[in-house]
Amino acid sequence: VLSWAGPEKFPLGVTLGYTFYGAEWDTTATANLNGSFYGELTYPIKNLTLIAGGGNKYYTGKTDLAAVNIGAKIVQKVEITDKFTLPITGQIMINPNTKHIYYTVGFSF
Repeated sequence: VLSWAGPEKFPLGVTLGYTFYGAEWDTTATANLNGSFYGELTYPIKNLTLIAGGGNKYYTGKTDLAAVNIGAKIVQKVEITDKFTLPITGQIMINPNTKHIYYTVGFSF
């Protein structure tokens, strides 16, 4: 996996990954990990991050590249007390390849 984060003036994030040898050993199957590529672009705007990703094989079930991850993530700190805040994350993602929509909510402390 290679990752790059742009400068503050243009904070584009780029992640590229390629699986040389995965858990599946059948090199004739299209949906195994071997030879799978995934790339993702992220762009933060204040507490919102826009995300676009694509891949092939394991991520799409096909050898051709396709968009598999388009969406946005927001992180908001909720003040519980004057000394404690709870970071809450919400994310909505669309996979145009499978025509599915995913929504997640999480928190950390």
